[in-house]
Amino acid sequence: MLSITLRQLEVLEAIVQFGGFGAASTRLDISQASISAHVTTLEAQVGTAIFERRPGKRPSLTEAGELVLRHAKQMLASARALEQALDQSTKREATRIVFSCQRSLALRMQADLARFASQNPAIELVLRIGTIEDVIGDVRSGTADIGQFVSYDPVTDVKSQIVARTQLVVVASPNHPLAGARRIAPSVLATFPFVGPPPSMFGRAVRQVLQNAGVPNVNVVAQTTEYTPLRELVLAGVGLTCSFWTSVEEDVQNGRLAMLDVDSEPMMLDLRIALTEHRDIPVAAEPFLAFLRGYPLGRGPMRPRRPELPSSQES
Repeated sequence: MLSITLRQLEVLEAIVQFGGFGAASTRLDISQASISAHVTTLEAQVGTAIFERRPGKRPSLTEAGELVLRHAKQMLASARALEQALDQSTKREATRIVFSCQRSLALRMQADLARFASQNPAIELVLRIGTIEDVIGDVRSGTADIGQFVSYDPVTDVKSQIVARTQLVVVASPNHPLAGARRIAPSVLATFPFVGPPPSMFGRAVRQVLQNAGVPNVNVVAQTTEYTPLRELVLAGVGLTCSFWTSVEEDVQNGRLAMLDVDSEPMMLDLRIALTEHRDIPVAAEPFLAFLRGYPLGRGPMRPRRPELPSSQES
């Protein structure tokens, strides 16, 4: 097999294109002796002369030289295309951000994530949505640059930072016996069934929050990983649910769901951001990290409004 180098083919092309060894030397910024050495080596590989050298005249291609030049142009074009593709790929890697996000958080943020992507066209945002376990796995393996999830206990699987605390609330169908009740004792909630997430890190975190608020032995009678079917189960009277305020806020405000007035301290989970340790986070990620850290997922509701009591019932 011929051991021809791309540099030899580049020299051949330059000699023909610019009219001689000296012009090729100037164009490629190498000595004329190097030009001659490349041609001599190329001719040795081909096994015959590729230039006719006549004193006082430009070197002209032999028949073999014409054949080599045709293939040289094809090979050089392919090499330059590869170089350009690799350069574009490197630039793309520098501006690509793979963001893995817990499903319930991503659904709340989806419109704003789309807006961020449209306002920052230089950043290629790759969004991965899944469970807390999926997010932690993505960050730990290096599949994702950035992960966002909630937790109740400290997380040891990845290094993460608490950026906010987000509130959970208990909601029910507006027709539920507890809807509109005031100062519901947490122990009373335990007498009603719940709809919740299946066994998972998030499911365990929700149970822990409820138990710490004073709701022992949470009776989960239906499970789902998605908010829409969860809402329908609650509306059908299957059970109460404990969800992010940011997930149920719209349904509570439009009266579709009723937020229960539970007599306890606010039920909170830590909102965490984790960065992969497999590579440096690109500089292009800084605006996105600022977006995540400032996103209002941590805000909670006011206590449910209570109807005014008639003056005769005031204490």
